[in-house]
Amino acid sequence: MGFEDGWHWLRGQYKERQSNNYRSFMLRWQNTKVWKNVDAMFAYKQIYETLGTAGLPLLQGSQGKRKQSRAEATKHALMLSCGVFFFAFTKLGLFNKIFCCLITSQAMVFVHKCNFYQGIVDELATSMTLTGQEARIQVRFHLPDHPQEELYAQLCQEYKQLSEKQLQ
Repeated sequence: MGFEDGWHWLRGQYKERQSNNYRSFMLRWQNTKVWKNVDAMFAYKQIYETLGTAGLPLLQGSQGKRKQSRAEATKHALMLSCGVFFFAFTKLGLFNKIFCCLITSQAMVFVHKCNFYQGIVDELATSMTLTGQEARIQVRFHLPDHPQEELYAQLCQEYKQLSEKQLQ
């Protein structure tokens, strides 16, 4: 076996080992509760953005504005408390404090925003409006194992019958 043959063999072994490690990592974590929760958070974010880009009214009236302003205030409070927490450490350097603060606060803000999206989408999905019907369809498409999937299927049928009655 020459030098080039040995090199190609070694490179092939390395690639196979790396791909097996990645595959095994993904298979190991794919069915865990954490993975499903993160996947659901991304699904709710996508549903919220899809409803928003479709031009459907998501937050209506003063109650919707109040929810949105409360969520913004909570987001800013999370960021500020993270900053205060990390700057209280005296052993960390300035750049380490800033880096840890940014990473932690943005992760907390992301989780908070996704919980906000989930609350809005779940609230819309129970309403008998066009936005609610679209939210139910999106939830049933993106989250087929949603705990209220049967209720959403029933509400979709009721809304369809209601729409047919109004057209007659």
